[in-house]
Amino acid sequence: MSLEYHLSYLPKKDYYIFHDLRLYAGKHYFQIDILILTPFFISILEVKNISGSLYFNPAFTQMVRTIEDKEEGFPDPVKQVKRQAYQLKCWIEKQRFPVLPIEPLVVIANERSVIKFDPRDKINPQLVIPSSEIPYKINYFKNKYKNEAHSNGQLKKLINKLKTSHTLLLTEILQRYQISPTELKQGVQCQKCSSFPMIRIHGRWICSACKHLSKDAHIQSLKEYSLLINQSISNAQAKEYLGIKSRDSVKRLLQSVSGKKGGANRGTKYTLDFFIDNPSSLH
Repeated sequence: MSLEYHLSYLPKKDYYIFHDLRLYAGKHYFQIDILILTPFFISILEVKNISGSLYFNPAFTQMVRTIEDKEEGFPDPVKQVKRQAYQLKCWIEKQRFPVLPIEPLVVIANERSVIKFDPRDKINPQLVIPSSEIPYKINYFKNKYKNEAHSNGQLKKLINKLKTSHTLLLTEILQRYQISPTELKQGVQCQKCSSFPMIRIHGRWICSACKHLSKDAHIQSLKEYSLLINQSISNAQAKEYLGIKSRDSVKRLLQSVSGKKGGANRGTKYTLDFFIDNPSSLH
């Protein structure tokens, strides 16, 4: 079962979930696969989708994978997620927010993998879990931390700060190679034959090359827009980018994918928070 399936057991009203969050820590960036935020605690998940038999060796801070009688060493993901927890703590302190308890976890997403520990190891078995254990482990933390470290107002501010501080690596690549967003190919791409552009007719997208039909082909295009150009978009920008003439049609599409909007009338901007779950909670 997918990681999203196990995360779906966490009630949306209680948890705010970030995916692939990338923050600047002064000299370097650090990235968190999944950050689960509550008023009581934070849990960060380092996700590993590695097959085989996985042995966590605390003596050498290494993970050893055995598959088809071959051994292969990997950097210790427990050490990695602990470092991320420390970096996140320092980042929160630097932003002058109260620091929540931070619980790091390594999640083995491949359900066929076998997780092994040294019998003397008392630490790693508490920090390494299969993906199916996510809801139970998060519920354990919920019962562990009873004191609210952040008010609802403080939590909203922290959420907004995390969102605005998130830096996309793809954006940096565009800047490094001096590629202008206007040079990117616009329009909705056909997911079947990869042709540009698809045409919007009667609420559906049709490929002008292979005649493939889709109801939601625009979502991938808007995801790419949010990654490469901006995480907010106006009606006029979306009309041009998606190749739709009708302002009302664009408005309906943006309202269906956007968590919230800002501004008024023609100045309205729709947020494209595709990397965050539960964008409408805590408002």
